[in-house]
Amino acid sequence: MEITQRCNLACLHCGSDCGSQPRADELSPDEWAAFFDTLGRRVDTSRLVMVVTGGEPLCAPGLDVILAGLARNRLAWGMVSNGWALDPVKLNRLVDHGLQSLTLSLDGLRDSHDWLRGRSGSFDRVVAAIAATAQAGLPFFDVVTARTRATWKSCRRCAACWENWVCRPGVCFPSFRAAGAGQPRRPTGRRPAALASAMDRRRAPAPRPTGAGVELRRLPARPP
Repeated sequence: MEITQRCNLACLHCGSDCGSQPRADELSPDEWAAFFDTLGRRVDTSRLVMVVTGGEPLCAPGLDVILAGLARNRLAWGMVSNGWALDPVKLNRLVDHGLQSLTLSLDGLRDSHDWLRGRSGSFDRVVAAIAATAQAGLPFFDVVTARTRATWKSCRRCAACWENWVCRPGVCFPSFRAAGAGQPRRPTGRRPAALASAMDRRRAPAPRPTGAGVELRRLPARPP
């Protein structure tokens, strides 16, 4: 679910029509909550997993109202984020609303990541977010990267970082070439051996925390 087109970065490989402000025709927080209430009445919510994305979902106006609608209707949900705005306080708030999975984006080391994401300091922000999430014990947590010539060169050094960050239960690196805004992307279907080894070592089960009044259920494991 793209709950907003607002984003705090300007990624060269972005596949959404994002900007610094939300679009005028976006659903309001109350409209999203009403949608979840309707969904809760009409479907078996135990068979659904919702993925909250954007834009950058943490930039969405009225995010707490939207997430409360998900929790109220016992909808399992996860989030995809660039990590810029994710600090421990916000992470705890997400867990209290029932967050069960989180995907963060890391595109190589500092130079390549900040270049691709279009904002200086974004590497340091997402590394801090990864470290906080690794300690949160979510049922599912992964880190993804966009493959470019710049990010590919730093893959081995990234693999060494996983040992310190303890990204668990898995780290997933879809490979595709991102040549810049408006340029075609082409899947490569490859992953380097160093990263594959790091992924396999990080697939140990994670602790299952319980947010305030929200029971967390384990989501099916994603394929490597």
